[in-house]
Amino acid sequence: MYDQETRTSYLTLYLDQRAYKLGESADFKVTVAREGDGIRVSYRSSHCAISQTFSIVASAGGTKDSLKISFSLENVSEKDLSIGLRMLLDTWLGEKSGAHFSTQSAGPVSTELTLSGSYTDSWVRSPGDSGATFQLTLADPTTRPDRVILANWKRLNDSPWSMETSPSRTFTLLPYSINDSAMAVFWDPVTVRKGSTRSLDVVLGNQSDPVAASVAATSAPLSSAMLSSAPLDLASDLVAV
Repeated sequence: MYDQETRTSYLTLYLDQRAYKLGESADFKVTVAREGDGIRVSYRSSHCAISQTFSIVASAGGTKDSLKISFSLENVSEKDLSIGLRMLLDTWLGEKSGAHFSTQSAGPVSTELTLSGSYTDSWVRSPGDSGATFQLTLADPTTRPDRVILANWKRLNDSPWSMETSPSRTFTLLPYSINDSAMAVFWDPVTVRKGSTRSLDVVLGNQSDPVAASVAATSAPLSSAMLSSAPLDLASDLVAV
């Protein structure tokens, strides 16, 4: 994230047709507290209570090198509410080299891009020029976003909620913002019944594959009995897998 101005990365709550910039909206009271080994930030209004819990988790290599952010969006009003969340991340690592982002489906990304619908990508990365790579995980254990937009930061910041991307636009918005990329992560509004809670999880970290950790934990190793009882061609396939 851009460390010279930390307010350029923030959350937007979409609540019954209105967008609230959390941390700045006077409608929400903000508190911070410890939560076990992590930190919990709470935003509360008369309609909705949001908690944002930060904790350090392990990636596929077993090292605790990833940041997990868990959101709890509780409807504390007396009626059902439509509640959504946008997380705007002012990425910075790729700006010096001009290699802003990469995805599995598109490869290196040099212009605006939207991932939505039935996209199959499990990560978005912002590569740095010193070996570090920022990664947003899009698959388990992250709650799959409905949409991810990669665009100029000012374009995203000036949009109260979403925006249309154009493949002809780069990450520069003359004359205001040059070579300034960001990603916006969307969980679209859904109806949350009064007294109910919507939960979301996000995993951020260096280049890794957090999905592999959960797969490894639930996969049984190949046994000699499985191989000896299988036909030769199937045994070869099992070994390959």
